Amino acid sequence: MRFILNFFFFGILFYLIWMFFPDAFLKLVSWADIVVAFFRDLITNAADKVNSKPAEHHEPAHAAWLLLAPFFMKK
Repeated sequence: MRFILNFFFFGILFYLIWMFFPDAFLKLVSWADIVVAFFRDLITNAADKVNSKPAEHHEPAHAAWLLLAPFFMKK
């Protein structure tokens, strides 16, 4: 019940701001748009980083050393 009343009162509040202070309402809308764009870009960039494949590093010299190491190591 409290949620419904708060929703109703905030709706009336923003309606009154829109009616009597249109410049302030446009400023509020622009700030909300900036916040939404920021979080959208943040989530998109995080998803891109998670989904990107890391570069594969092939080190043939290292692989060859691992194969030949038993022959050169002291017993």
